[in-house]
Amino acid sequence: ACGINAEYGEREPPIIDMERELEMEREEEREERDENLSTFRYFPNTENEKFYNRFLSKKLRGKKSISFTELVPLAHTRKTAALAFYQLLLLKKYSHIELKQEKPLEDFDIFKL
Repeated sequence: ACGINAEYGEREPPIIDMERELEMEREEEREERDENLSTFRYFPNTENEKFYNRFLSKKLRGKKSISFTELVPLAHTRKTAALAFYQLLLLKKYSHIELKQEKPLEDFDIFKL
């Protein structure tokens, strides 16, 4: 607090709480770091990142969602479908996409977040 020094009639310098100031600086740094992390997209491996950037994002461009059968047509092999499904599960785990399925064993929709 800043007050008047009665003896000299001068203003006393404000008392600075250094610990409080340091804690405020640390809090600002934490908020900035958290903001930077929220825009960063984590991919568990390079294959997953390639799948998202080169394949899935192009299929979803301009669309709200696509179905799994649109993403991997029935003409593809089981191996291709299984790999695509695995990549989608990883993307879901790291909050890049949302998956919705009405009933078990039916086609599901893929939504970009």
